[in-house]
Amino acid sequence: SDGADAEDEDESETGFRVCSVSSDVPALLRSLYEARRSSGEVSFLHEDGREVETAHLSVLQLQSPVLKAMLCSQWKEASTHQVKLQEDFAEVFPLVLRFWYGLPVLVETFEVAVDLRRVAQYYEAHELKVF
Repeated sequence: SDGADAEDEDESETGFRVCSVSSDVPALLRSLYEARRSSGEVSFLHEDGREVETAHLSVLQLQSPVLKAMLCSQWKEASTHQVKLQEDFAEVFPLVLRFWYGLPVLVETFEVAVDLRRVAQYYEAHELKVF
């Protein structure tokens, strides 16, 4: 080795090269987002029970301490893997998920920006508060 990747590679005692994960995390998140309907574990529902979105538990746990508590506790959501959304949250929740999966989000109106900020405050998703 020329030493350029010295901190990413090391030879083990067996002589095999051990490499750190060198993946394209944004591309992996994009793939997860695209597969969320078939492989996501958590459903987000309108107050009337209609499904708004589906997401992966691991992504939700990383992005929101509130959702992490709801989905990994004795709360009803932990056993059902369903989260009912307030009506005004349901309208912008697809944008919230795009953001949490690292995808671009286009905020077209002031009202949408206000709703996104309210979702961010409710779920303690501080990174989302930039809107």
